Amino acid sequence: MSAQTDNNHPHSHIAVPISDPPPATFFDDTQWRVLYALMDTVVPPIAAAAAASGEELVVAVNSDGKSPADNGHQALSKELFESHYQKMQSCMVTPPSREAFAAYLSEKPSEIQDFRNHLVRTLSTISPDARKQLGTVTYLLGTKFGSYALTGHTKPFYELDGEARESVLRSWRGSCITAIRGMAKSLTSIGTKTWVQTSPLFRELSGYVDVPEDYAEKAAAAAAATERPPPPEYVFKQFPAAASETGSGRRGPRHGRRHRGIRVRRRRLRARLGRGGHRVLVVEKGYYFPPSQLPMRSDTAETNLFLNRGVISTDDNSVSAVAGGAWGGGGSVNWGVSLKTPGYVLDDWAANRGLGFFNTPKFQESLERVCDFMGVSDEHAKVTPHNSGGRDHHCGHCHLGCGSGGKQGPAASWLPAAARAGAEFVEGFEVERIDFEDFASGKKAAGVSGKWVSRDADGGTAARSTSGPCGKSR
Repeated sequence: MSAQTDNNHPHSHIAVPISDPPPATFFDDTQWRVLYALMDTVVPPIAAAAAASGEELVVAVNSDGKSPADNGHQALSKELFESHYQKMQSCMVTPPSREAFAAYLSEKPSEIQDFRNHLVRTLSTISPDARKQLGTVTYLLGTKFGSYALTGHTKPFYELDGEARESVLRSWRGSCITAIRGMAKSLTSIGTKTWVQTSPLFRELSGYVDVPEDYAEKAAAAAAATERPPPPEYVFKQFPAAASETGSGRRGPRHGRRHRGIRVRRRRLRARLGRGGHRVLVVEKGYYFPPSQLPMRSDTAETNLFLNRGVISTDDNSVSAVAGGAWGGGGSVNWGVSLKTPGYVLDDWAANRGLGFFNTPKFQESLERVCDFMGVSDEHAKVTPHNSGGRDHHCGHCHLGCGSGGKQGPAASWLPAAARAGAEFVEGFEVERIDFEDFASGKKAAGVSGKWVSRDADGGTAARSTSGPCGKSR
């Protein structure tokens, strides 16, 4: 797929289309049925009462002849519905109508096709072991005996009513078995995140928009206010497949000195090496997206801007982390806060780890130089220093990419500086191994080996999961 202009938006923001989901063949139909029932338990559809008389709740029957409870809906009394609706009226600038609020409550995640597609994308990126464990759980929950062991009910999980499902999920969250608690936490996280990103009614009622309303004005203001040279158009090296296929005996481009790295600090080094006369080749697993394609929709950004779709967890699912996976790394998706290394950390490095340099004035000078280059200041942010070139910057969506160009992250500052110093770039290159060679002074890193995946014929990255030619760069 190629990026296309979103003509429905008044600022002609270039929308990046989301790729088609991969095949969902890693689970069978019964396992998917169980998983959808679990997702509908995490975000349960709620049927509001049409009328209430005393303690008796009157719930309308659906068109299929079943009551909402039979379809997994939770029932909500008229009084409680009115209480929540009035509370929402008091705290929202543009509150929805009663009808829209009732439709929002009754929304069933598993009936939203985008929800299903996004769930497939998410599960296709988790580790094979984690997916196998989830497959085992959904298989057991789809049988009477397995369901009894995990839930205490002799019916498959998808045949339980909404109240029983919620009771089971609640018991898992409080289980004394760590693996079960971790499973409940993972299911809850996946369900809520996927629903928020794909629910059309949630977006409509919350008022959330993917692109700020004054996107074009802020982008123009940032461009007019900057004193830096405009970032150059990146030119990324391309390699014919025949030149780098495994077993072909031919290698990719050769460079006298290479520096790999994902963190922002490594990117600062590249500009310095270029100015020093070294040949520098910068490789990145992710791809570059210009400000005109930012910010992205959150579901699209997962694929294009975050590592592993933003789902990184420890083996026991006790700790989760988010890391950048686009050109510029985490600096392209953070919200711009730039904090110097705390003094107590520097003291620990110097006193307990033999790294005395970090407690010297020279290191502090280096920090000041870095902050000055990015224009780090708290003059406009008021609370914390931001790398916004010392100017006002309130995109509000920089966690999905800075569309105004005001945030001086790696892709807007350090990497353009490296380009002006003569560095070359490769996007879509995943380093799999660092190669060492023997020198008179000992072994030294001499190159890297990895997999390069080019963009498709239209310049898109929809096929980035397809294996590309492998080769070496030195």
